[in-house]
Amino acid sequence: MVQRFNTIPWSNPANLQTLIQMVLQRLSDPALPVQIEARKALRFLIELDGAETTLAPVLPQILTEYFRMMNEIGNDICHRQYITSS
Repeated sequence: MVQRFNTIPWSNPANLQTLIQMVLQRLSDPALPVQIEARKALRFLIELDGAETTLAPVLPQILTEYFRMMNEIGNDICHRQYITSS
C-alpha cells in the first residue's frame, strides 16, 4: 500500500514518522508475508524527504532484521522480492 502513495507530499512530518514506526514494527511480525511487505514498504519510505530522521537511529536494527529474514528464507528469495517490488 505504501508504494502506491509514496509520491504524495507529507504535510505533517509526524504522520510520516508514525507510518515509518509502524512499518518498522512489522519487520519483526511473526508472519513472514507481513515481514516481506514491511520490507518492501520500507524501500519506498526511505526515499521520502524527512525519513532519515526516523530511520537513521534505528538503522542497525533494520539491518539486523533484514539479515535475519535473509537467513530465515534465503538470500535469493529476499533479493528476488526486492527486485520485483521495484
